[in-house]
Amino acid sequence: MGYDELAVTERDDEGAARAKRRVAEGLLRLRAGLDAHFRQPCDEGGGPAARARLRLATWNVRELATRNKYGRRLDDAYWFIAEILRRFDVVALQEVRGDLEALRRLLALLGDGWDYLATDVTEGRPGNGERMVFVYDTRRVDFGGVAGELTLSGGRVLRDARGVELSSDAPLELRFDRRRELALPPGVDTREGEAGLETAEGVYLDLPEGATLRLPPGTRLRLPAGTPVRARGARLSLGRRVRHVLERGHRLQIPRPARADGVLQFARTPYYVSFRAGWLNVILCTVHIYYGEAGARSAGMERRVAEIERLTELLGQRARDEGDSDSRSLFVLLGDFNIVGKGHRTMKALERRGFVIPEGIREIPAGTNVDRTKFYDQIAYHQRPRGVARVRPLRAGVFDFFEHVYRTGDEASLAAEMRAEQAASGSTARPWSYATWRTYQMSDHLPMWVELETDFAAEALRGMLEGPNRESH
Repeated sequence: MGYDELAVTERDDEGAARAKRRVAEGLLRLRAGLDAHFRQPCDEGGGPAARARLRLATWNVRELATRNKYGRRLDDAYWFIAEILRRFDVVALQEVRGDLEALRRLLALLGDGWDYLATDVTEGRPGNGERMVFVYDTRRVDFGGVAGELTLSGGRVLRDARGVELSSDAPLELRFDRRRELALPPGVDTREGEAGLETAEGVYLDLPEGATLRLPPGTRLRLPAGTPVRARGARLSLGRRVRHVLERGHRLQIPRPARADGVLQFARTPYYVSFRAGWLNVILCTVHIYYGEAGARSAGMERRVAEIERLTELLGQRARDEGDSDSRSLFVLLGDFNIVGKGHRTMKALERRGFVIPEGIREIPAGTNVDRTKFYDQIAYHQRPRGVARVRPLRAGVFDFFEHVYRTGDEASLAAEMRAEQAASGSTARPWSYATWRTYQMSDHLPMWVELETDFAAEALRGMLEGPNRESH
């Protein structure tokens, strides 16, 4: 990673020169912070000890695209994000959008030796137009030749806890007593939008008792074969109350619908890729689990837990199958799991079926969001009962970049850039919040990392001396 682009030249006007100096000053603070965090300076080549370790990270980089809800990222942000990425060997990135120009800009700043692997954009509203991406240093790891997306089938499919969802291009008229105000579920994030305060994502609201829905012309009710009916004069009526019928597989068909039949895939398709580092073949699976509503027993929370459970079930089985034939393979889950807390059932769902969170991560007292209160991001490995690949007591951590760049105290020096970007985006309802804007420059998540040992030569040699297992079976 060279810094030649930051050299001030005679062609730079005062504004450009000031921006370059600002980036250079930020990089000096950031590098010092990274050195202190990892307790060692950046080492391009690495000695024998460094080469025997693989440093993995997961980072949800908020809306990584050429433009996001708060305009474009400044050059500062690209430099700072790249500086952080280069301290790792492999990084799983979430929230990379369909436009890959921002990702390619980061790769250009990282320089020769860096590459990436990405999925296609996950279709549908829950997918949020996101890709799953691995960025990796080819001088430290090799692509293992296997990459794929996890999908559900058979008995492992997800069932929508909400049952039937209705949506239509035609207007659906909802009526309820105006004196009954709708309340947001607890834990729903808000942000400053063009018209004032708005929800940060789609949420479900509980409707007051007695609410009615007026359906558009052309709405039809489909009855499956065998529905009991009874004659009333010249008409047929349903043998059960409608609400019971709907719970038993009946559907409302409305004009040009986006209809859910209760069977779902992952909201954002998990992506697994194999890498080789030393003696270790590591299969990494990165995820961005569905969020939904935050209520303890809400339909969204049920789906969140179900996605984690299905993921560990599916990948755990693959880990067991592969472990029978390759003792050097290690399966690692990493990404944004939207974990509520250390004792929450979302965390318990992650730790089932043989997946273990390294002690170094368990000991981190704070979360991975900006105010360190949420434990959304996690790394877990599949504990194998046998084989060469073992997980040692390893270093791990969460790096808070806002202690070094885009600090609270930097607001005055960046105010002009923020105002200019707001004007360019056409958002003039109210001034942007610096606290929010900076998360769209860097992220509202902090990178989490762990180191894995990759040299299992001694174990392999001892196994060769012991010879084959001669016990009778």
